[in-house]
Amino acid sequence: CPICEGKRFKPDVLEITYQGKNIDEVLHMDVSEAQAFFAGVSKVSIPLQSLVAVGLGYLQLGQPLNTLSGGECQRLKLVKYLSPLESRSSHALILLDEPSTGLHRWDIRGLIQVLQALVEKGHSLVVIEHQLDLLKSADWIIEMGPGAGKHGGQIIYQGPPEGLALTPTATAPFMAEALAEGQLSGQPSICRALGPQGMLPQEEEEAEEDTWEEGFIEEAEFSAAKDPEQDSRRQAQQ
Repeated sequence: CPICEGKRFKPDVLEITYQGKNIDEVLHMDVSEAQAFFAGVSKVSIPLQSLVAVGLGYLQLGQPLNTLSGGECQRLKLVKYLSPLESRSSHALILLDEPSTGLHRWDIRGLIQVLQALVEKGHSLVVIEHQLDLLKSADWIIEMGPGAGKHGGQIIYQGPPEGLALTPTATAPFMAEALAEGQLSGQPSICRALGPQGMLPQEEEEAEEDTWEEGFIEEAEFSAAKDPEQDSRRQAQQ
């Protein structure tokens, strides 16, 4: 537009500023930047803090909703339940479909803490997920299988993550490795309300490796290519 130059506001609106910024400049801020800018305005900074908590601090305030990914939309839904002004007597059943999509593993730790905060508020979470850090932090896992698509559709395990690591399912060795990783680092599993983490004995783990399906082996090799340390651990086990 030759008049507004894409700013979508009339000149008299753009003349109005807050701390030296007009509405167009504010909408071009990302959430983290805006949180610092509006630090003294609680009605604005508190919702922005929730957006940062779910890993959306990089989004621009004026970014259209139709440009968000599926994972970003899932995490955006969580923000309304994080408000400290929400009535604690109102509990919700929250369904999420792979909210970790697009997140770095470090940001997933923050997402797990957010999910646990919702549980502590009395909400119930049902999460469809494949990311191991989220899986090992769950109170209860229901695994469908044994294969994908028409080869699945059956409940092949339900219970805590530690129990899944001891089953003959294709997921078991990956879960065992994820749980063992937490033990080796000396850090407890994030947001776990259950007992101490479990891991497969070496002989059981070696027996499980022989039963891996080819597709899962390819997936493991792809993941290892992105994580040299994980690749080294897997080669040592083999």
